[in-house]
Amino acid sequence: MQGYRKRFFFEVVIRPLVGALGLVVTTTYGVLFGWWYGRLVRSRERDALLQDVKEELWFLFIERNAQVVTNGDVTHLSALDCAMVTVSAEELLFRFIRWHGEFQTHVSSKSASRADWHELASILDGVLPERITRRSVASLRDAAELIEEHWSLLKDALSPQNYPRLKEKLNREHDGEMRVARQFQNEINRRLYE
Repeated sequence: MQGYRKRFFFEVVIRPLVGALGLVVTTTYGVLFGWWYGRLVRSRERDALLQDVKEELWFLFIERNAQVVTNGDVTHLSALDCAMVTVSAEELLFRFIRWHGEFQTHVSSKSASRADWHELASILDGVLPERITRRSVASLRDAAELIEEHWSLLKDALSPQNYPRLKEKLNREHDGEMRVARQFQNEINRRLYE
């Protein structure tokens, strides 16, 4: 009987009070700080990434006349609260993304549609499968080294003449990876729910 009273007291009195207090704190924070603090933090993270990009990829800005451009339509990434910088160099666009300690480099051709972004490692793996793996780009320094070393290959692979074949190859590989992932997921679910 004593356990029932404690549980009743917790469920009827304590839990609603804690929930109400959490709602008040969350709402107060959002009204007083959330609208400007989140923007400030994102702005500082983007500025830090931009500075790192300019330092590590100095050769793009000096030798290839690179310029930082707007990120374009990235609404699909806006919920991630990630730092993102897009750089235009000759015929290529590079998008650098830093998110919770993870780093990604995406590349696209200026002539391609805005939706045709691919990971740098995927593009280079399509051209140099024996030398490049997805794990080859774990940091901004890795990306800088690969871009500098394989600049002409990237330009050639993303040229209007060669890109359709490369895109088809990348799509086939992606479809194969997705099939394997679905099979793996189905096997896990089958074992969990048997």
